[in-house]
Amino acid sequence: MAIPYVIFLGLYVIGLIMLLVFGLSSLYHLLRYGFFTPTSVFMTFLLIAGTALILFISYQHIGAIDWGRSFDVELFAQSLNPF
Repeated sequence: MAIPYVIFLGLYVIGLIMLLVFGLSSLYHLLRYGFFTPTSVFMTFLLIAGTALILFISYQHIGAIDWGRSFDVELFAQSLNPF
């Protein structure tokens, strides 16, 4: 049984989108409900900037992967069994 690499990319992108939505939601609540303390502004900025940094680094490294390949689960399972 083989799993294409594209599945892992899709799951990774979905996770990053969820993290970005959480950060934007945090920013919205910060502006809407007025808990505008320096700590909350810093933490929201840190979350959004960290997500953007992860996206940028991912973009640089993901280009080197051959997305036509697949991950062979049976070969991996055999490698875990030493006998």
